[in-house]
Amino acid sequence: MARFLNDNRCGFYTLVLICTFALLIFGCGDEGEKEDWSIDRLTTFGNSPKFSPDGSMVVFGGDDGESEGIWIYTFGSGSEILYEGAFNYDYAWSPGNDEIAFSEPGGTLRKLWIINLDGNITLLIENGRNPSWSPDGSEIVYQDGSGTGVYMISVSGGSPALVSSYGEIPRWAPDGENIAFRTGSGANYLFHIYNIDSGTITQLNTGGANFNWSPDGNSLVFEIYESVSSTGYYFNIRRIEITGYSDELLWQGGTDPKWSPIGGSIAFRSISGFSGSGLLLIPSNGGAGEQITNNGYLPSFGPNGERVVFSRTENGIWLATQN
Repeated sequence: MARFLNDNRCGFYTLVLICTFALLIFGCGDEGEKEDWSIDRLTTFGNSPKFSPDGSMVVFGGDDGESEGIWIYTFGSGSEILYEGAFNYDYAWSPGNDEIAFSEPGGTLRKLWIINLDGNITLLIENGRNPSWSPDGSEIVYQDGSGTGVYMISVSGGSPALVSSYGEIPRWAPDGENIAFRTGSGANYLFHIYNIDSGTITQLNTGGANFNWSPDGNSLVFEIYESVSSTGYYFNIRRIEITGYSDELLWQGGTDPKWSPIGGSIAFRSISGFSGSGLLLIPSNGGAGEQITNNGYLPSFGPNGERVVFSRTENGIWLATQN
């Protein structure tokens, strides 16, 4: 098993290899990964996979050479296309495991759709993107396609309700109590928290990209482009508590963080640039990184945290299973 220590003070990584007698025989490359994680290729095409809530399926976007669109991979039966046509990679599973919300490209006007697993599709709103479901599956919060704010709407239709006249990429908290979204750009993002009950918006003191909630709804993990005086700029992994505003650096040189649904760990892509980088797993409060695979990005956890689907530079959708 390969573990990596990320020294936040010095800006460099110290590699600690813990190799058993078997690893000394077979080497510490992909075979070393499989001591703790089994790696399997699910498809030969596609990108940006997302596990279904029950772990039985994976949605992804791609082109198999004949059809381009949104695909479903079902464990035990393989892949089939769900929606053929232009799409954005903002698709999101319903909590009920039976529908997917997504938007299609179209300049500033992007139609927001809901499609069920039989392929029946319903137009939810003429102008929206980046959908996120409420935990009970009754509503969707989304970003207005023309950049005029954040709204929520019932999945059964009706008029949208304004959440904020500014902001983008809203994400509903797992406990249903808050919605996070961001403003700004580049190294100057700020998070904002909208409370469902009070309707108030609280601005946090930092922000970033690819953010998602902790399972308890108390924290956000995100990537941020920030300066490190000794080495220049990095994409770093940070977390912030939404109440105490405590901001903690978890890893220097990382992107695509995803919180495990059971809460104890975070998967992300390490971009350290030396041997042993790739898809790593760290404790949610920081610490040594465990390598899942030496080549992977855009991870998505299964419901029990023991399986991760991800993209890889060889193309296709891949699965890591914890042994």
